[in-house]
This record gives sequence, C-alpha cells and structure tokens, in this order.
Amino acid sequence: DRPPPPFDVHVEGTSDGRALLTWKMPPNCGYVTEFIIERAEAPGDNWIRAGVNRFSTHSVEGLENGKEYRFRVFADNLHGRSDPSRPSDSAQIKPSEQDR
Repeated sequence: DRPPPPFDVHVEGTSDGRALLTWKMPPNCGYVTEFIIERAEAPGDNWIRAGVNRFSTHSVEGLENGKEYRFRVFADNLHGRSDPSRPSDSAQIKPSEQDR
C-alpha cells in the first residue's frame, strides 16, 4: 500500500533565506523511501517542490526574507506516493539575530 500522509508539519525556526521543518509519520506505516517537501508563498496555494529527504527533518533554502511560506510533505514508498500532509502554519522568513 501507499504510505499514509505525514502529519504535524512544523516550522522549527527560520534564518536568512531558510526554514527548518520537522514532521511525523504514523506508527507502523512501513518503510518510506523518501519524503518530498513542497512550499507555497502564503496566502496562495501555488505549491513548488522545495526538496527531497530520507529523514523527517529538512532545511528548506532559497526562501525570500520578509515573505511568508507554508510547507507540506509527501511520503514515498515502493507502492507510490502518499496524499499531502496538512500544510504547516505559515512562517515569515527573517534572519536570526546572529545572522545580522
């Protein structure tokens, strides 16, 4: 079977042009080969691929400071791709204090 969608997609923090994301998978969901991360500039729904990762954390780069983004994640396995996760809350990208 295809994997279930990831859940609890959360922006852990932002720094200059970047956002650190985390998410969870349901227990006993089986092997996931990779996760596909997408971003959309808030408040829109124009989803663009932002990265691929084998782990449940990802640093999205190339974001524009001062803009707000939402993120969603898909899980892939040998049987196909999950439905998308629910989008994260929107987060404004801004340099951290030490980046200034």
